[in-house]
Amino acid sequence: MVPKSPQGAGNDMTLQGLYTAVLDRVMGSNNMPLGTPAQLAAQAVNSWQWASTCIAFPLLGCKDNYGYQNTAQQALGAIQGWFDDPVLGATRRAQITRIDLVVPPGRPDTGKIRNAWEMAWG
Repeated sequence: MVPKSPQGAGNDMTLQGLYTAVLDRVMGSNNMPLGTPAQLAAQAVNSWQWASTCIAFPLLGCKDNYGYQNTAQQALGAIQGWFDDPVLGATRRAQITRIDLVVPPGRPDTGKIRNAWEMAWG
């Protein structure tokens, strides 16, 4: 479940908090850390209960009066800041090795979303 701010409520910090809350949930899940004996044993019996290594983000908040470009900039800033944390960053980068920025196909705002991600990415 993705945390949601009421329409029009909040500021850029609220928006960044949406992204970091999702990332914190991924890291704080009860799944087994990669490479541990328990994870390797679970993998051997085809259990899918190990820690996530990638995550996909839609452009959360782009329709909640934050704007497409601002949302993309705040999202990438939050994601980068989360990975660059001086205490937890190395552990986070070791576990989550891939972030996908989602552009949903076939929607009226697909072009706006793609453009916002591309401009924020630089």
